[in-house]
Amino acid sequence: SWGMSATGGYALVATEHQVAVAHDMAVEHTPIDVDATGTAGLAGVLHAIETGLITSDDTVAVLFTGRRRSPAEVA
Repeated sequence: SWGMSATGGYALVATEHQVAVAHDMAVEHTPIDVDATGTAGLAGVLHAIETGLITSDDTVAVLFTGRRRSPAEVA
């Protein structure tokens, strides 16, 4: 996208396992009722940590963008 190229940014690809781990972390450590795909940003942070792109000295922000819905809400 324009924003990434304009700022020198790039996309990361998180694995399904990283998304599952991110979702488990979010559910365990926050009161947010987020769905698994809504934790993809956190999965990207986990990937960046694992590959050394970010360290414990870095400051990051993560948005949870989807919440779990009950079957009644989906119908």
